[in-house]
Amino acid sequence: MKKKIFSLMLCLAMVICLLPITAYAAANVDSADIMITHPAHLENPETFLQVYGNCQVDSTYNSKGHKNGLRWKDLSTGEYMDENDTFVGGQKYELSVYLLSKTGYSFSVSTPPSITVNGDAATLSVKDVSHATATITLTADNLYINHVTISGLDAPKADNAADFSVSLQETTCNIYSTDASSGMFWLDRVQQVYLTKGDKFQAGHQYTFGIYIKAKSGYEFPKNVQATINGKACTIGQNNGNMLQVKMEYPALATSTPTNTDTPSNSTPKITTKSLPNATKGKDYYVKLECTDADAVFSEIMGSQLSEFGLVLTQHGEIEGKPTKAGNCHVNIRTVSENGNEDSTSFDITIKDGATTSTENDQTTSTSAPTQSTDSTPTDSTDSTSQTDSVPPTDSTEPNADDDASNETINNDDETEQEKSYAWIWIVIVAVVVIAGGATAFVLIKKKKAQ
Repeated sequence: MKKKIFSLMLCLAMVICLLPITAYAAANVDSADIMITHPAHLENPETFLQVYGNCQVDSTYNSKGHKNGLRWKDLSTGEYMDENDTFVGGQKYELSVYLLSKTGYSFSVSTPPSITVNGDAATLSVKDVSHATATITLTADNLYINHVTISGLDAPKADNAADFSVSLQETTCNIYSTDASSGMFWLDRVQQVYLTKGDKFQAGHQYTFGIYIKAKSGYEFPKNVQATINGKACTIGQNNGNMLQVKMEYPALATSTPTNTDTPSNSTPKITTKSLPNATKGKDYYVKLECTDADAVFSEIMGSQLSEFGLVLTQHGEIEGKPTKAGNCHVNIRTVSENGNEDSTSFDITIKDGATTSTENDQTTSTSAPTQSTDSTPTDSTDSTSQTDSVPPTDSTEPNADDDASNETINNDDETEQEKSYAWIWIVIVAVVVIAGGATAFVLIKKKKAQ
């Protein structure tokens, strides 16, 4: 009997010893996702990340370049980075994360888990059942150059030499010049030849100016990059992100005109136009600004509202277009001479709504766009308004029988309506009197009965 009890107790002890192994065996870490800010040009290394899964960052680990379980390494130099270093766009960096399994989980050497960083697969090195290192190589993003501003280019003029000297406003890119090339070209579209320094433009020929611009390290040109030359929008040629070609096409050149000897070469190009004519919404508008320097280049400056009202200013001082809204359009204009002298002035254009009378609109736009009359019939100079006004007068001096008949009908209808109104008033008055009389009689009868 004692032997049986002893054997039973021994079996029970063995079962108890095996329970922790079978019931409390640790599960394997099967996967984990690490999320961290991607490196970008001029940004500092990120020191904060999130881990989604059955493991976490071992923030106590500070070995082999790790700080709080995190390490950035510049692969171009092989040096570890600290929080004050900055990334360079286009360069590669290694991110290392020292991981610690959560309670009840362990890393398996035979079947290592799948670890990703921002959705991309990382390499995992298992140290022991509780620790592993995840590493991945990341390329720092470039910053975008969204706009390129070129200035100082002399527009082509007959008998003038081609200009190969311009300025680039942006500091994030450079003109791509070499010993053999200035990075710019002038193409004669008539003869299909390229001009060199000293070559002169020819009247009647069309020209295209082009310039190559290279982004600096850490920067790139997006697909929708825009560019201007002397404030005018340009055409974008090739664009591979690193190299950009900007082009400006010019129409056929007019014959060169004699230089105005009355204007000193070092004078200020002043606009002599005193005011601008009014405009009408939705109608063509044109005015040519006069300047003391016939060769001055016109451009808008800050605060000008021409584009807001649907108008444009050409470099020759022409304001044109169809106003898209009514209101007061403020215009700030700068003029620049060939020798670099400049001046600025301001105007206001009163734009009226399109609902104004035809005569008023004709007076507004008659001084705008220059037109050539196709009618050979001479006009009376003493009454130009009546000759140009094609809209017949709205008021006639002769009586119209139909109008009189319609007026009589309207008057008769008005009298009928008034008679109906008076009839209803009398009906209401009579009803009120009858009701009041009935009520009074009823009260008197009741009083009589009560007596």
